[in-house]
Amino acid sequence: MNVKIFIFGTFLFLILCSGCAVKLKEIDFTSREFSVEELKKELSNNSRMLKTLIGKGVILFETKEYFEKANAEIYIKFPDSVMVKLEGPFGLDLAYIFFSERELKYYNIRENLKYIGEYDSDKLKNLMGTKLKFVEILELLGGIFNPNIISSNETTKVLARKEEYIIVSEIDEGIEEYFIDKKIWNIKRYIKLNKNKEIVLEKKFNNFKRILDFFVPRVIRYTIPDERITLIYTSIKINERIDSSKFKIKIPESTEEIIL
Repeated sequence: MNVKIFIFGTFLFLILCSGCAVKLKEIDFTSREFSVEELKKELSNNSRMLKTLIGKGVILFETKEYFEKANAEIYIKFPDSVMVKLEGPFGLDLAYIFFSERELKYYNIRENLKYIGEYDSDKLKNLMGTKLKFVEILELLGGIFNPNIISSNETTKVLARKEEYIIVSEIDEGIEEYFIDKKIWNIKRYIKLNKNKEIVLEKKFNNFKRILDFFVPRVIRYTIPDERITLIYTSIKINERIDSSKFKIKIPESTEEIIL
């Protein structure tokens, strides 16, 4: 299997699918209906207390042609530092990726290549094929859901069910739907449909566990046509001190450096 493809696949999954850790809050959902703006406000309020996150888990990467897995470690200090470490079988390191609002570092261990430069979403796209602003990476890897990304226009509506709210919006590409769990006040599912009503992206968050005053999903699944990636958390720590060394990449002097 091409190492670059697998590294990118696992990285893209982490970007898109790291779970939404949310602060517990008592809300009386039975007393009235919520507007889209109220739901967005509550989702925003429920994540303000998250300061650091340390996560370890196993990533399963599946297509029609192959099945692979890797171990992953994520270290985040909000609001400015993110480190992702990817490991293969027997603890073999594959790559380190560091992000900040101004800096991007990517060390491909197998190929002994280091990419460095100022953080820019276009540079990230050229390097890994995905275009994301730093704030989006921080929010998604850290599980801090940004309610501002919820589409809200004249077509947006809220559907109330017994155990969930669903926000539905028409967008240029088709339809977006956000499923909000009433009990834990978290987005548990997101789907994007094209104009033919076919699902082109689905994210699912399951097996929530209470850690301190937060609920964190232990199993996350990301599915696009012909591809599925699952993250199973084995360890998650919230708001613990992270040593600054965790955000530094040890790179041999012989490593070729490429400026982005």
